[in-house]
Amino acid sequence: MSNSELRQITATAFPSSAELVLRDQSLAPIERGIGRIKTSVPAGLYVLQAQIGARSVEKLLRVADADINIKRDELRLEIPSPTPTHGTSTLNETHEEAAQYLSQNPWRSVDPCLGRLLLMVRDIRGVKGRAVRPEDVDGVTLTDFNGDTILDVAQAVRQVREDSQQQPLETKGWIAFSADLEPGTFVVRWPQPDSPSESTPRFIEQPIVIPSPGSTAMGDETPWTVCIFIHRDPATKRLLHESTRVHLTPLPTGFHGWNDESIQINLALESALTAVERGEPTAVVDLSRDDMQVLLRDKFSNPMLGIVGAHALLLRPQVNWSTFETVVNNLRRLVPGHPDVEALRAIGYSRRSADAGRSDIVIETPPMLAASYRSIVDQEWAERGLIRPGSLAEKVAGRLINCGPWTMWTAASASPVDDLIELNLTGSRGHSARGGTARGGEPPVGIDAAVIARASRWLEGVRRWAESEGSDDLELRPEHLGHALGLPPVTAERVFDLLSQP
Repeated sequence: MSNSELRQITATAFPSSAELVLRDQSLAPIERGIGRIKTSVPAGLYVLQAQIGARSVEKLLRVADADINIKRDELRLEIPSPTPTHGTSTLNETHEEAAQYLSQNPWRSVDPCLGRLLLMVRDIRGVKGRAVRPEDVDGVTLTDFNGDTILDVAQAVRQVREDSQQQPLETKGWIAFSADLEPGTFVVRWPQPDSPSESTPRFIEQPIVIPSPGSTAMGDETPWTVCIFIHRDPATKRLLHESTRVHLTPLPTGFHGWNDESIQINLALESALTAVERGEPTAVVDLSRDDMQVLLRDKFSNPMLGIVGAHALLLRPQVNWSTFETVVNNLRRLVPGHPDVEALRAIGYSRRSADAGRSDIVIETPPMLAASYRSIVDQEWAERGLIRPGSLAEKVAGRLINCGPWTMWTAASASPVDDLIELNLTGSRGHSARGGTARGGEPPVGIDAAVIARASRWLEGVRRWAESEGSDDLELRPEHLGHALGLPPVTAERVFDLLSQP
């Protein structure tokens, strides 16, 4: 076939990190590219595929007498995200402007500022009905890791709403606050609308780490702004805390979501979080090479990218340990002492069976990523001493819930003795691990009644299964309970002993 009978297909995708594949009518690939392809083909039917992460689109092309030019606006891969940034299907430009302004102009400031927190709850653009308002965060509080309240979020966003009316900011569809805080671990308490009663509301708690100022490649010390973005369900008006997205940005710069680099960064982060949440080696294949490079390269401007990227590296069938170690060492300089980075260090030592350096890692507060937390609990069973006894990281392990890629747990019981009475564990008879009876008093110090309740139900279920199978010789040990409920060794042993007392 002569060149005069060929027609040219040119296609450009958005974002530029999307993988493009042109297929003939038998669906055999004839051209590939990242962000853009240009090729000559004979007349006929073709399928153009664009993919980024787990999201893809297809376009049917009929090649006849003229060349075809597909522009980026015709081949857009947009994903939903609570982060108000271009390149997502849930963008609202006024939310983006508000996030930038508040990240640079805190509602509550201190001098010198060593850390800042921005929290924004927002609606999706075009959603009908009542817009989000301060009452939607009634009951949401920010506490320190000892449980003492730092601020009432509803009160803070009301003040910001009033102040914003004096600024050139559109306030519809979002509520937010920003405040300067000392570096450390904080906990956001989210009230649950399906609480059993108003007098005893259930809360979901989420750790937020404001890192200490870190050293950049230029040797400067950089304080960090932690940016938290959450969607509100348009139907139920419930805060979708499981969809939370967290970013770390240099404090003077603040949040930016509109340039091409920010778009690629946010899309790469969304794809990587999906892979890490799924936790399977096949999931990380959905990450394009460009996405991985973005995560690891741009960790200097957003260390959360490096943390997520390092977890994605660990999902690869063949881990590049040199790259992994370089990323972790850079993160230690950028966000010193961050529990997610310390967890990554521990994972690296464990996976490589290297003891050197492992002894100096002690986790006291829960990491922000659930993948980090699960890994340190598993490692504690292999070698004690990673989780500090009596710390928050030990106490909440038994109350973890599956809630997206982030670490979250149910709040401690308000009336532990009442809960134990309901389980017949305060002076009455209960089931032991082997089907006998147990007598117990109040829960051991530092162990929540909800954890004991879960353990009791699990042991009872195992006992009943053993009876139905005729397995009278079933021998349960604390490690069985620990692995089943995700408990660290000390907690599992104490609960097991309590429930197995004759």
